Amino acid sequence: MAVKGGGSEVMRLANCFIFVMMLTVFTARGADSPLPTPNELLSGLGFSGEQIRAVSAGEIVAIDLPTVRDNQLKGAVAMRVPASIDRAAEFFMSERRLSVDTTVGAFGVLRPSANSNDWQAIGFGPEDRKEVRKILEIRPVSILNLSPGEAGLMRNRLSQVTADQPGASNAVSKVYADILAGRYRAYLERGLEGMAPYVRGRNRTTSPAEEIRAHLNASSFSVLQQFPEFRRAVLDFPENQPPGIENTFYWIRATVEGRPHYALAHQMTTLGDGYLLVYSRDYFAGHTYNTLQSTFVWLADDRGLFGVHVNAGTTDEITGLFGGVARQVGKDRMKSDLIDNFTEVRKQLTQ
Repeated sequence: MAVKGGGSEVMRLANCFIFVMMLTVFTARGADSPLPTPNELLSGLGFSGEQIRAVSAGEIVAIDLPTVRDNQLKGAVAMRVPASIDRAAEFFMSERRLSVDTTVGAFGVLRPSANSNDWQAIGFGPEDRKEVRKILEIRPVSILNLSPGEAGLMRNRLSQVTADQPGASNAVSKVYADILAGRYRAYLERGLEGMAPYVRGRNRTTSPAEEIRAHLNASSFSVLQQFPEFRRAVLDFPENQPPGIENTFYWIRATVEGRPHYALAHQMTTLGDGYLLVYSRDYFAGHTYNTLQSTFVWLADDRGLFGVHVNAGTTDEITGLFGGVARQVGKDRMKSDLIDNFTEVRKQLTQ
């Protein structure tokens, strides 16, 4: 399945697209554990008393969160909305959720039994001629996230292909689709353990799996720590999956920094008694960033819904000589885009 949407150059580190499919309920909190209150969640994340009061009064408030790596950006946004938990579930289960991420151009849901037909939509068209030329004429690992093995595969299969010859885009598309298919199979079988590293310069790699774990295992407060069984499922996938949790896998085509960008994402969702919980991660990113994780918690009470969204991503573009400036720009953009995201979500839930 593919859905067409709008496009922009807003980095996906600030707008994690969510596509939710839910099946049944399991106890994410653990036996007899009470749900956290909105104030507990907000104060634990580091919202000030004034910010908590602003959220309670109806404002959408975003903050930076402490990071655990130099290449990480992390933020949270919270709001109240006069809507029901069922309304929120209906929205997050529908394709209307696409409207809150203008970077998404197309996506497809991947079945566990995905075959070559499921990857036919992956590729580069006439509008991507510049990208195809870069891949063929520049060292691929300098512009794409590839493992050493993937780089070798691309080099070998495209060694006789030039950017100006007929069929160049098709040749590049086919090898790239095969790389994504291999990434998907490895992740489906082994989870974080199946995530190959990305080449970073000669004889150097970075591990997206380690970056994901660093966030999930951070000693600082995490909303997932309030849902220990769900957090364990997130960390241990495909092991330790309690009955009722729904795992959804999809590919996403977006526009990131003006370039076509493919990501592979994994969605984990549960609807419980008085709460809706959604976790999503990009376990493969085509370029620009290494990882992206997002957690939504929605709590129902007599005032409607309270929602908090925690977003964490890693990118090597905020490290190095000018990393401080790039980091501040990234932090400011993330907070702005998190507020824009929740503003659109509130609109969708109340219209």
